[in-house]
Amino acid sequence: MDFDAIGDAYHLTASRPDGAGAVIAMGQALRAAGLGPDDIDYVNVHSDLRP
Repeated sequence: MDFDAIGDAYHLTASRPDGAGAVIAMGQALRAAGLGPDDIDYVNVHSDLRP
């Protein structure tokens, strides 16, 4: 199991509309774990950010 976090400085409490930050973080976590997207069965996503 691995994880990653990224702060892309887009906005203090909002992600980029195109999801680029999440894509980068997931890619970094997969590389760090030596896994590919097909190796993932479940993703638990949680955030306390509210619009």
